Amino acid sequence: MSHPLYPKYKKLAQKAFFATLQQEGIVFSVGVSARMVGDLRMREINKEKRGKDATTDVLSFPMLGRADILRANHPEVHVNLGDIVVNLEKAHQQAREYGHSMEREVAFLTVHATLHLLGYDHDTKEAEEDMKRRQEAVLEGMGLIR
Repeated sequence: MSHPLYPKYKKLAQKAFFATLQQEGIVFSVGVSARMVGDLRMREINKEKRGKDATTDVLSFPMLGRADILRANHPEVHVNLGDIVVNLEKAHQQAREYGHSMEREVAFLTVHATLHLLGYDHDTKEAEEDMKRRQEAVLEGMGLIR
């Protein structure tokens, strides 16, 4: 069962997802599974899928690596990118904490997860800075500035 706030943020998340694809020059047809849940369900998913008994703000489960995505980037190709799970309770908490809107936080989490599905990570300082730059570019393009 999805979170009760899901309908309110579904269109925003879709817009953020497609804005990220556009920024990244993705031309192939994509499939993605996206869910919005609360803290308890996120904790269950995190424990089941990652072995971590804790909640988190967003999870992404990519189906392909970056090299595969680059090879597949052709208009006649369809690719299942993977799964995104956004924790709306955590998003609400973080929006208050960071002093910006819930809309910006949901969009940020969606963009962040989408970049992971596209093969980006933040495992090094350089990769983290690159991801931040990409995230901010999408959010600015959507008019969602801090």
